[in-house]
Amino acid sequence: MVWVIAGAVLSVLTAPLAVGLARDQLHVRCEADPLGGDSFICADGIGYLESLAVLLCAAVVPAFLSGLLIFVNPSRTTRTRLLVVVAIAGIAWAFLATWFLVHRSHGLADTAAYWSGALLPAALILAAASATALGSVFGSGRIRVIGLRTAAVLVLAATLVQPGLAVCTLTAAGILAAAAAGASATQGAPSRSDRADP
Repeated sequence: MVWVIAGAVLSVLTAPLAVGLARDQLHVRCEADPLGGDSFICADGIGYLESLAVLLCAAVVPAFLSGLLIFVNPSRTTRTRLLVVVAIAGIAWAFLATWFLVHRSHGLADTAAYWSGALLPAALILAAASATALGSVFGSGRIRVIGLRTAAVLVLAATLVQPGLAVCTLTAAGILAAAAAGASATQGAPSRSDRADP
């Protein structure tokens, strides 16, 4: 649970980076400068509260669901798998939300160019992290733990590549770290709920 809380707190603290991503790289709520060139005229900071709220959902909702999963206490194996699904859902939400925000501001013609220019490298790393996390839940023992830790590190690497996504990715990294910690704990004696699993 500590990893989830740490990721969520860091996500909220890095939220202002998302405003820079939306305004300076994705050009959300911006119009081309009528004088020409590659410059844009953008809304002021308060105009980005909606964009920030949409991206914060990718941090807050997965953190809440993860906490709920930990306290409901399904078997460790089931909890690990569900945490991975929640982390990947948060990452997917971030990319769908950014695509929607860009599309709403620029229409279909420019959406792909702005989105891929700012987010494609991080998206590729996060896709690799998601695939690694999903593959690891089908492994067992040490392979599962290594896979989940690798996925968490890949999510952190994507955050370094695109710091504006930190509002979403740090929570996902915390959830994957919590899943790895839970998977590491299962290498010992199985819990009562694990023995009850069919």
